[in-house]
Amino acid sequence: MRRLLVLAGLCAMAVGCGSSNGNPVDACNNAASTICNKLSSCGSLNGTTVAQCITQVEAAATCSTRTCPAGTSFDSNAASTCINDVNGASCASISGGNAPASCNVAFCH
Repeated sequence: MRRLLVLAGLCAMAVGCGSSNGNPVDACNNAASTICNKLSSCGSLNGTTVAQCITQVEAAATCSTRTCPAGTSFDSNAASTCINDVNGASCASISGGNAPASCNVAFCH
């Protein structure tokens, strides 16, 4: 669970961390799904289902209220890079709570 919250925090800082949509809420939800599916494929959910994981990550990252600050817009290309990098990351990295470097940036500019 701790690693889920670490990854959720990184996605929250990035306002989404995924999706080709121009919408931070959808991007955040997509990131939660991608992270949880990746953790599942790595055998790292520790008794949590993918659906439970997604719910927990979306809540921890406050996906339902994701917005860009006034005067900025969402960078869907940067978000897509992050989500692609999560999919390509090693199990050791993701299971250890380490998001790819492309996810450690703000996606609102």
